[in-house]
Amino acid sequence: MPSGTTVGGRFTRRPGVNVTVNRSANAGRRATPKRLAVVGDFPFLEQNTPTLCTSLRSMLKLSPVDANLKRAAACIYRPGKDSRISASGPSEVYLVNAGESTQASVTLVDSVPNGALTISSKAWGYAGNRTSYALVVDTTVPTAPTYTFTFNRDGVPERFGPIVGRSMFSLAYSGNDSFVTLAGFNSSGEFFVTASKDAIAIGDTLASFAWDGAVSVDPSREPDALETYTVTINGTNKVTGEADTQDLTWTNGGGHAAKSTTKTFSTITSIVFAQAGGTPTTPTFTVSGDMVRVTTEQFPYVKDLTNYLATKSADLTVSAVDSLAGSTLTSDLDIKAATSLGSAVPFRVTMAYILGALAGSALIEAEAVSGGTLPVAASGMLTGGTQSAASDGDWPAALATLNRSKRVRVVSLLASSLAAHQALVAHCDTMWGVGRYECQGWTGTAAQATKDTIKTRAGDLNSDKVSLVPQEAKIIALSGVQERVAPYWYALMHAAAQCSVGVAVPLTKKRLNVVEVYDGPDWSVEDDVEELLGAGLTITTQGELGPEIERALTTHLADDDDGRTAPSAMEGIAQYILRQRALLEATIGDPAVATTGPRIKGLVETDTKLAALDGDGISGWDESQGASVEQEGGRWIVGVAVAPIYEITFVDFTPSILPVSFQV
Repeated sequence: MPSGTTVGGRFTRRPGVNVTVNRSANAGRRATPKRLAVVGDFPFLEQNTPTLCTSLRSMLKLSPVDANLKRAAACIYRPGKDSRISASGPSEVYLVNAGESTQASVTLVDSVPNGALTISSKAWGYAGNRTSYALVVDTTVPTAPTYTFTFNRDGVPERFGPIVGRSMFSLAYSGNDSFVTLAGFNSSGEFFVTASKDAIAIGDTLASFAWDGAVSVDPSREPDALETYTVTINGTNKVTGEADTQDLTWTNGGGHAAKSTTKTFSTITSIVFAQAGGTPTTPTFTVSGDMVRVTTEQFPYVKDLTNYLATKSADLTVSAVDSLAGSTLTSDLDIKAATSLGSAVPFRVTMAYILGALAGSALIEAEAVSGGTLPVAASGMLTGGTQSAASDGDWPAALATLNRSKRVRVVSLLASSLAAHQALVAHCDTMWGVGRYECQGWTGTAAQATKDTIKTRAGDLNSDKVSLVPQEAKIIALSGVQERVAPYWYALMHAAAQCSVGVAVPLTKKRLNVVEVYDGPDWSVEDDVEELLGAGLTITTQGELGPEIERALTTHLADDDDGRTAPSAMEGIAQYILRQRALLEATIGDPAVATTGPRIKGLVETDTKLAALDGDGISGWDESQGASVEQEGGRWIVGVAVAPIYEITFVDFTPSILPVSFQV
């Protein structure tokens, strides 16, 4: 079996650059932007499906009246009062709904009535049930009806139409022998022309005509005793392309059920109807089958199909071929039931135009129902949207959607349970290991939790990747009204602020956009600040200009290494790792030769030196030692000693007092 390696306690065989941070000495490029992910209850979103927002406006458009969304937007896009925090907040935000939600929808029917068009709300959960719809069909021109759709949710209206289809071509049959021909296009993507002729007598011969498949023959009666009916089909074998023939026979006692040839024909030269033996009877015969049956795979574009039909038989007349036939997919033709070709039959594209127009909707999404034709007029409300709050078991799956491809640097979890917080720690640990895209987490305790509770929770987490906020805060909502929010909402504001400053810039002593903060029932920052900081809690105190973060901390309690207790230092190390990973991943898949080791060593040393000079995640490195490179088969072990960017936390100032001699 292929070799593998263990990263952070997890085994993987996937090739890639694995990083293990060595902190024993301590007891890519700059990421722009730093993506923020917010995981919580957003029932208007599909469960476990990250939704990217690139602005305040794009976020609010998801569900303008949802209270959680507006609260999140206020925290994210107005994170700080401090000039050192970008006033606009993060430029890219993923929202993830951890709770279960279903879509509200309606299926519009055709005239049969069969399902024709399914309309589903883009907002999931109960929000979708507030979506109204109306379809008006104008049949003033029966062959070219128009369709007008209107939708409305929470006072946001949309209108599409009038939408009119387009005739791509017309088809008629002008052959002899009184064939009854029908043409259509079915939901399986088959375009067909069927042909049938009845009242054919013994002794008759059908002349040459186009065909496409087996031939079915149905006698009107059973032969008498000793009598035999024989129908001989002559033509071109569809499989071999050569002349071929097949007899169909009926004898007395065998009934007169229809029989079909086992061979298929691309053309028919003749069909001869004969009788032998016994007392002659006077049966009549009906011949039927496909004159044309082709698929959209055979003829992807309408122009391909019309060219084929024009050359298939002189008895088929193709007319009024649209100028867009060459660029219109055959699969976009409207489904049409078998229709007589006694006169020219138009084949139109309408549903594709409807779907194309509705694709621009911000409120709904539309999908044609297989087997349906075009919808009839209808109106009402979408129904079926349900939602439920996230349970403890939902958080791991929601966090797991934030994989490497999302490139998220900071995750904010809007939950206060221990299980949810442990899931956040596990996710961050994974991303610092086999996840291969290092991130940090922010979350908050329950509101008005006791001192023992918040200290215990920080100890339970004990993570250098996750920060915990225990205070409620009064924020200014988007409406301008002041609102008191739970600690995990205040933690979201911390996370947004971290994404709104430079890499490795501390939040310590920064002022977030809050009016005031609230302590717990048995603790206050004024009396318990040292104890709370010692427990690894990020708290806000009252500064000269208002509330300010006293000290931004992770919940790492194993030691007092500032490189692990400061979120900014951790972010800097993550930035350096991401930078080196991007550099080293360019070597994955290359052959390992004599120059590989020196090449890797040179890459790492050169880029580490540049990172240290730029202050891009690290403040320095051990240039005298350089990078170490070892090979174990296909595995390369690369090491380098770097120093994180520490935040300035203490300044010891010692003024010297000198005696002064006064001279009169």
